[in-house]
Amino acid sequence: MDPEYQNEQFITLRIKASVVKDFRTFCKAQETSQSVTLRHMLDFFERNHLTPCDSIPNDLGKVEKRLLNRLNAIIGVLRAIEQKHTKPTVEMLQSLFDAELQANINTETGRIPTWDSKTLEDELRRFEQSGGTY
Repeated sequence: MDPEYQNEQFITLRIKASVVKDFRTFCKAQETSQSVTLRHMLDFFERNHLTPCDSIPNDLGKVEKRLLNRLNAIIGVLRAIEQKHTKPTVEMLQSLFDAELQANINTETGRIPTWDSKTLEDELRRFEQSGGTY
């Protein structure tokens, strides 16, 4: 007996013998009791807003085609975002960086200034020599 239904009483349903036989075979295949199997079936129908008369599309090709169409729509949206927003923004930022770089070029020597790889100690010494405080 199932623990969740242990304190409940049994009530008889009038079901045709052939249906009962099929249902019991199904329950044995699922390795659950008849009460639990019926409860799971009812929950499934309620959760998916179905009735036993509804047909569920079992053609996997149709389901796959529908999913591929949705994926293609998502890819189209992402490409549109990239074309209309991302690429122009990157181009504007690149032009700003190029303009800043051109402004920083040393006009006397005609070369781009390089950043020295100084250590933290060198920077602290230079800061203290300039009269800075912490």
